[in-house]
Amino acid sequence: MSTSTGFKRSSPWSDGLGRAAMRGLQFLILITVIALLLYGLLAIKVVVMALLIALILASAVRPVVA
Repeated sequence: MSTSTGFKRSSPWSDGLGRAAMRGLQFLILITVIALLLYGLLAIKVVVMALLIALILASAVRPVVA
Protein backbone atom coordinates (compact mmCIF):
# COMPACT_ATOMS: atom_id res chain seq x y z
CA MET A 1 0.00 0.00 0.00
CA SER A 2 1.48 3.36 -0.96
CA THR A 3 0.73 6.65 0.70
CA SER A 4 0.61 10.02 -1.01
CA THR A 5 4.33 10.57 -0.29
CA GLY A 6 5.33 7.37 -2.08
CA PHE A 7 6.49 5.45 0.98
CA LYS A 8 5.34 1.88 1.26
CA ARG A 9 3.43 1.25 4.48
CA SER A 10 4.31 -2.06 6.07
CA SER A 11 2.19 -4.05 8.44
CA PRO A 12 3.13 -4.02 12.13
CA TRP A 13 4.20 -7.67 12.08
CA SER A 14 6.23 -7.65 8.86
CA ASP A 15 9.60 -7.30 10.60
CA GLY A 16 11.26 -9.25 13.40
CA LEU A 17 10.54 -6.73 16.12
CA GLY A 18 6.85 -6.57 15.19
CA ARG A 19 6.56 -10.35 15.20
CA ALA A 20 8.30 -10.53 18.59
CA ALA A 21 5.94 -7.87 19.95
CA MET A 22 2.90 -9.77 18.71
CA ARG A 23 4.18 -13.03 20.22
CA GLY A 24 4.82 -11.21 23.49
CA LEU A 25 1.32 -9.75 23.46
CA GLN A 26 -0.19 -13.16 22.73
CA PHE A 27 1.80 -14.63 25.61
CA LEU A 28 0.63 -11.91 28.02
CA ILE A 29 -3.00 -12.40 26.97
CA LEU A 30 -2.69 -16.17 27.42
CA ILE A 31 -1.15 -15.80 30.89
CA THR A 32 -3.89 -13.32 31.88
CA VAL A 33 -6.67 -15.65 30.72
CA ILE A 34 -5.13 -18.61 32.56
CA ALA A 35 -4.74 -16.55 35.74
CA LEU A 36 -8.37 -15.40 35.57
CA LEU A 37 -9.58 -18.97 35.03
CA LEU A 38 -7.57 -20.23 37.99
CA TYR A 39 -8.83 -17.40 40.18
CA GLY A 40 -12.41 -18.19 39.14
CA LEU A 41 -11.98 -21.89 39.84
CA LEU A 42 -10.52 -21.17 43.27
CA ALA A 43 -13.40 -18.82 44.07
CA ILE A 44 -15.92 -21.48 43.03
CA LYS A 45 -14.05 -24.05 45.11
CA VAL A 46 -14.32 -21.85 48.21
CA VAL A 47 -18.06 -21.37 47.69
CA VAL A 48 -18.71 -25.07 47.09
CA MET A 49 -16.71 -26.08 50.17
CA ALA A 50 -18.61 -23.60 52.33
CA LEU A 51 -21.92 -24.85 50.93
CA LEU A 52 -21.03 -28.49 51.62
CA ILE A 53 -19.98 -27.69 55.20
CA ALA A 54 -23.22 -25.77 55.75
CA LEU A 55 -25.28 -28.69 54.43
CA ILE A 56 -23.43 -31.19 56.64
CA LEU A 57 -23.90 -29.00 59.72
CA ALA A 58 -27.57 -28.43 58.92
CA SER A 59 -28.11 -32.18 58.55
CA ALA A 60 -26.34 -32.88 61.83
CA VAL A 61 -28.22 -30.22 63.81
CA ARG A 62 -31.71 -30.96 62.43
CA PRO A 63 -32.46 -33.93 64.74
CA VAL A 64 -31.41 -31.87 67.77
CA VAL A 65 -33.58 -28.91 66.78
CA ALA A 66 -36.63 -30.94 65.69
